[in-house]
Parts: sequence; C-alpha cells; structure tokens
Amino acid sequence: MNRLSFFPYNTFSQQSKIRMFCFTYSGGTASNFRTWLNHFPLSIELCPIQLPGRETRISDELIFTMDHLVDSLWPEIHSLLDRPCILFGHSLGAVIAYEIAKKIESFSNQLKFLFVSACSAPKLFMKNVTNIHLESDEQFIETLKGYGAMHTQILKNKEALDLLLPRIRADFSIFETYIYRATAPLKSSIVGCCGLQDEIVAPEKIKAWAAETTSNFYFHEFQGGHFYHQISEKMLCQSLLQHIQSVAEFTAL
Repeated sequence: MNRLSFFPYNTFSQQSKIRMFCFTYSGGTASNFRTWLNHFPLSIELCPIQLPGRETRISDELIFTMDHLVDSLWPEIHSLLDRPCILFGHSLGAVIAYEIAKKIESFSNQLKFLFVSACSAPKLFMKNVTNIHLESDEQFIETLKGYGAMHTQILKNKEALDLLLPRIRADFSIFETYIYRATAPLKSSIVGCCGLQDEIVAPEKIKAWAAETTSNFYFHEFQGGHFYHQISEKMLCQSLLQHIQSVAEFTAL
C-alpha cells in the first residue's frame, strides 16, 4: 500500500473503525495531509492518496485523463473496503473523490461521507471549459500565480519549476478534459466546504453538489481563499470529525 499512502508506517491497522481517503489539489502531494494526524483519533485511519509522478511515486508516469487515473487507483482502494470509508477531496481532488465514490457505491455500502472542498459541482464543468493545460510555460506560470498556488521561492527556482510544472499541467489536463456523466445520485451524504474569500469557486457552485446525493447535503465556509484548508486546517478537521461522529456506529470515535 505504500504506493498510495504518504505515511510509510501506516499498516492499515485492523483496529481502525473507518478509513478516510484524501485527495489533494492540482500539483499537490499526499504530504499535504501530513499534519491531519494531529486532528483525528487513531480509530479514523487517514489514507492520503499519492498520485503518480510525485514523492514516493516520483518515477511513475504522469496521468492526463480522469478515466485513466481512476482506473489506476481503483484496485488498491477497492482492496481496502473491508470497513466503512470516507472520501475527502480538495479542488481537483474533489472530482477524483466523486468518481471514486461512484465506483465504491456500485460495489458496496461502505461509503459514509463524501467531503468536497473548493470545487464546483461536476455538472457545472460543461459551462466553464478552459484549456489552461495547453498554455505555454510562461502563461501557465502566470495563471498559477493567480490561483495563489506558487510560492515566490519556487518561481525563482528553475529546477523546482522543471519538476513541478509537468505534474501540475498533467493535473490541469485531468481537470479540464473531465467529462461529467450524469448517473444516479450517491446514497451517501455530501459535505461541501469552501473559503469565505475564495475568488475562484463561488459558494453557489459548491452548493450545487446537493443534486449529487439522495441523502443529506451540508455546507460550511471557513476563513481563507481557495486554499483555505491550509490556514483553517484545525477548524475544517473539527467539522469533518463532527460529521463522522454523527453517524450512529461512530459515536465513540
């Protein structure tokens, strides 16, 4: 399982009651969730997903389409559905989590929550088609600056850019070539989250996720912009934990 998990000591303990699979934003890595261990009890096992071409999977070939990515991740995730699970995804990660959620529900009833963060409902993507992944490096860097996704130190470091830009471009390709296929709504509850100062994804676009479930939909806002989950990490995790504990079988978590 080390191919998917950032935490090398995560042995997928038989004592955990529920697993939380976490999917990060474009260009992100599994280590973006390393501090989340501080906010959840050991009974909730964090399983941050490592996409190819980064950290522990640096030598793996990049993936450019959603279908290919989901197919590549599914066998290992499927093998871990021996207990209830939760999915959390931020930005691009929310769409990946949604596609994984549909596969999980087609095989089992183990999915309890889908947490989607800083991402429009997928049915809205058809109205906002962009081709950022096709921009020149110069244009691409300027676009990333607008997202607030590039630190000044990285922008000045050619070696770092040479490493990061291909994987970020690949992730944008996954996002921008994604085709939403209308299917039966999920049976599990969906929780939508965003930053109060997010200038990229408006709250209404996140609330539109309500149409993707026949169960409950919840909406929360936190201080911060598109990457609010970094500055409001503790509040976000506390909110997620409250939702998990609201499920009867997990009240003792």
